[in-house]
Amino acid sequence: MTLYRIYRLIQDVRRNSCKCCIDIYYTKRIPRIFINQRFSRTYASNISTNQYKDSSWYSFIKQQKWSIPVGVGVSLLTVLQWRHLKKYPNTTEDNNVYDSINIFVVKCYYFLPFRIISRIWGWIASLELPVRLRPILYGFYAKTFDANLDEIDLDLSAFPSLVDFFVRPLKCDARPIDQNTNIVSPSDGKVLYFGPVTSCYVQQVKGVTYNLKHFLVYLAPGDYHRFHSPTDWEIEFRRHFQGKLLSVNPKVAQYLPDLFSLNERVIYIGKWAGGFMAYTAVGATNVGSIKVYCDKDLHTNTIKWPEAKHWKDASLGCTHLNKGELFGEFRMGSTVVLLFEAPKDFEFCLNVGQTIKMGQGLSECAVGEAKKQYTHSL
Repeated sequence: MTLYRIYRLIQDVRRNSCKCCIDIYYTKRIPRIFINQRFSRTYASNISTNQYKDSSWYSFIKQQKWSIPVGVGVSLLTVLQWRHLKKYPNTTEDNNVYDSINIFVVKCYYFLPFRIISRIWGWIASLELPVRLRPILYGFYAKTFDANLDEIDLDLSAFPSLVDFFVRPLKCDARPIDQNTNIVSPSDGKVLYFGPVTSCYVQQVKGVTYNLKHFLVYLAPGDYHRFHSPTDWEIEFRRHFQGKLLSVNPKVAQYLPDLFSLNERVIYIGKWAGGFMAYTAVGATNVGSIKVYCDKDLHTNTIKWPEAKHWKDASLGCTHLNKGELFGEFRMGSTVVLLFEAPKDFEFCLNVGQTIKMGQGLSECAVGEAKKQYTHSL
């Protein structure tokens, strides 16, 4: 055997040995499903897909290993808190449900730009609508908020904008005035609270109390949005408080202390047969305008306001209003607060949460003319 043949033999041995090692290595490393792919492609493909899905689901669970238990825990706490509030709705410390929710959330709610939102909504609602669309849009609104269209004397197409539909006039006989008493409801709405005032505090829905010095029929969006005079009385002056425009919905009011002393409001002070009378119209979200017909100088939700002044006073002389006479209008739902002096035997004929109409009697007894003089300290 020559040297050349020995060299060729060594090369052949090396080549065969390397191929054998490579076959063994890939046989160990590559899964069997890929090696037998040419013979059982369908079976191998199914197994590969299932394994891929299982792997993806496992990866997703692994990535969410902290968020899932945290989410479950927060949801459990929320359900437990909801069950507690539902079982004990009035169990609050110091007669204040304000402590039952997060203080941070309430503070954030205070700083939302409701004035800007109300101005934008007022601009949108005052846009003139196409005549053909008016009956459709107003009919949808009435169906959504349970507004009674049979009480309207005009055709729906006669209201150019949504604001005009909000303050729509009613038929003459739609709101009869109760003649058996000399004080009636000033507007449509729901009674939030009624009763005597003690120690300069007035109680509001859900047990929340408000200081009388700081300073209730709630008008929902589907109600008649004009308000009237509750009795025969004389207005002496008006006090306009600049404030926020938070929602006065009863569900919101129970969580916001001093809500009616924070919102923009207009108070008319005068006297009636029983003595002192204060008529307050409270602004709210999207109520960008409170219009009073006997007070042409009143402008609400204005951009500019003197920083040094918290309120503005205006004398109205002795403006006389008759019971049921049209007084003003809201540009959407809001709240009317009546505060008046009455005899000790005065009794309301209402229930908390009762829905009432303008002109409905607040008491079954008639109040005689007050003989004593009064002084106000507002």
